Amino acid sequence: MPRPPFDPGRRDFLVRFCQGAGATLIPANLWGRTFLGLPPPSPTSADAGFYLHPHYRSQRPLEDVLSRVTAGLDEFVSEKYADQIGEILAQWSANMLQSPGEMRGLAKTLADDFSGASLQPTQSRTLRSSLGIEVNEHKFADQPTLNRDRFLREWQSQFGAFSKIVTAEFQITRIDAMEMPASPSTPQSPARLRTRVRYEIVGTGSGFHREQRVGQWDLEWKRSSSGNFLLSGLRTLNETQARSKSPAYADITAAARRHFDSKNSEIVIVGDRDQVFEQAALVEKLLHEVAPPPQVVPPENSDVSDGDDEPPDEDE
Repeated sequence: MPRPPFDPGRRDFLVRFCQGAGATLIPANLWGRTFLGLPPPSPTSADAGFYLHPHYRSQRPLEDVLSRVTAGLDEFVSEKYADQIGEILAQWSANMLQSPGEMRGLAKTLADDFSGASLQPTQSRTLRSSLGIEVNEHKFADQPTLNRDRFLREWQSQFGAFSKIVTAEFQITRIDAMEMPASPSTPQSPARLRTRVRYEIVGTGSGFHREQRVGQWDLEWKRSSSGNFLLSGLRTLNETQARSKSPAYADITAAARRHFDSKNSEIVIVGDRDQVFEQAALVEKLLHEVAPPPQVVPPENSDVSDGDDEPPDEDE
């Protein structure tokens, strides 16, 4: 029984449906080209500005994670202010690495009414002094006695002893904010902040090979009229200073690699028994060439005698 022309049948229907579905997958940049001699669609079509914005019935699990990526969008609002203070400390670090006496970044962040404690230690205690390494523990005054200009001069005096700074790290370990907003959506912001910062500064200078200073600061910040935080107070809590007059170790990796085909940072000795002993002897020789052991010189007045010597005869 022949089918009427308006009833295509199941197979023809599926073929035409797949053809239409495939056309919807053609990239947008291909629609502008002529296809089978047909002119491209007019850009003034009503569908030219159509965009698909999907709406999911349920929230994706990733949405909850993404909402916590930006600091300050959850209940820990102070993280946002810690990021702002961290940018200021990063500028301090960049200036110190560029030049130990560079203070433009610091001076720009000091408030006009700044009041800080002295950076000069009031007490020092030696923790270690041996093998060319000296370690001291410093304590500082608590009362703020320096205004803005005097503090800048003392800062330059303290860190001017370095000819080059190789490490300048500042890490915020604590932050306390006053007049915190009741919720993240509240535009109110704290007028003052208190932060505790751990600092680590390492450099070289005249008369010493390396010096490391590790300590903690209590910093007070206030918000300016432009919305930025300015440093209004600084107090040093503690500091440990370690200094070496000469290199404490020698790196022999480069010298050893000239004799061994090793791409690792460690010297690995492989082979049979004779090869291991031969290579171990060569490594020991290189160690003495690159970093010879210290010579122990006995005191001039020391009486060194062998245990086999007989005591002198009393009659003689």
